[in-house]
Amino acid sequence: MSDIPKSKAIPVHIDEVLPPEGKHANIWPEGKRPQNFTEWLTWVLDEAIRVPGTKFRFGLDPLISLFPIFGASASSGVGMWIVFEGVRHRAPISLLLRMSLNQMLNDIGGSIPIVGDIWSAFYKSNSINLALLNRWKAGEHAALKKSSRIVLFCFLAVWLGIMALWFFVWFSLVTMAWKIMRGVFGGA
Repeated sequence: MSDIPKSKAIPVHIDEVLPPEGKHANIWPEGKRPQNFTEWLTWVLDEAIRVPGTKFRFGLDPLISLFPIFGASASSGVGMWIVFEGVRHRAPISLLLRMSLNQMLNDIGGSIPIVGDIWSAFYKSNSINLALLNRWKAGEHAALKKSSRIVLFCFLAVWLGIMALWFFVWFSLVTMAWKIMRGVFGGA
């Protein structure tokens, strides 16, 4: 069985190794333990580290994003787990798009060096998405569908406005370049 003689073996109880209410029992915010993998993942990404002397918490999401290219991709990929949980729970497309928009805003903000990591520490898209998913699972279907549609409509309106502005600037620059070229080379 073992090379240690029984007279030298010290019996160890699991409660001594992992005490149920030991000094690490209160690491969860407000004493709430995650009930499943998605809650645990959200906690690790958004809440795992507490700033000493404050109640402010942040997770590994902004720390992972410190690594160029790979870090942002990894952080975004892990954060999409919560969106996939929404798919598994048959959330509507409007809610899934809203959750994806939250993740995209975190990624866009996080792409700015240094400032983006601070943005990611405060924005906490994973916690927002988990709250949306939990509301969906609790039965707030009509309210979430309506609010998600409003958010998506506003996002699309802003996006279309930006695209129209981009097209206007592009068209103006091309027209200006065309007029300059005609003036330089003497067009008809």
